[in-house]
Amino acid sequence: MGKPIRLLNSFDLLTDARLLERANSIHQNISGATSVFPTPLPTMASLLTAVEEFQSTVNNAASGDKNKAAVRDAEKEKLVDLLHLVSYYVLFTAAGDKLVVQLSGFTQAKPPTPQPEIPKPGEVQLTLGDQSGVMYASLKKVRGAVAYMHQFSTDPTLQIDNWVNHTCTTTKCTFNGLTPGTTYYVRVGAIGHKDQLKFSDVTSRIAA
Repeated sequence: MGKPIRLLNSFDLLTDARLLERANSIHQNISGATSVFPTPLPTMASLLTAVEEFQSTVNNAASGDKNKAAVRDAEKEKLVDLLHLVSYYVLFTAAGDKLVVQLSGFTQAKPPTPQPEIPKPGEVQLTLGDQSGVMYASLKKVRGAVAYMHQFSTDPTLQIDNWVNHTCTTTKCTFNGLTPGTTYYVRVGAIGHKDQLKFSDVTSRIAA
């Protein structure tokens, strides 16, 4: 089964002229394809009435009268709601057939672009701080990464349960309270979209 079809229904963001153009196009397309859309709900007659009423209020509001503008906005909201209801009918009738949707005059949303896989982070640089027990970790930014996970361990076998996470979400991190003379193993995980996670190679240094 293919991915569900989505329609671009941001009618409320259109200018009055563009909304009238789109509504008229949808009305003409569906009305001209009765074999494909035999029983539109709402009916095309009701859609045409909504279009004509909105057109009339747009013309009346051209004078700049605030009350007439308010009436125009109310009619626009009615037309937009009606178009949304028609779109539901089209999607139900299409049952996944893109050609049927195309015949209706509605615009199909483009499928989301798949996110590329993020690369493995490069080498982690470890430098000692001016104070005892402080170490800095840094690495170059990873293309596509949205956050970073810094970890250290004192276990030379690098068992997964012995890694300590630090709440550093950028490419740089400061480790405090380290034990002088102890070797610390550090790695950084780059986090991408859709839960992608790639770890760097492990780098080690003795804390001072």
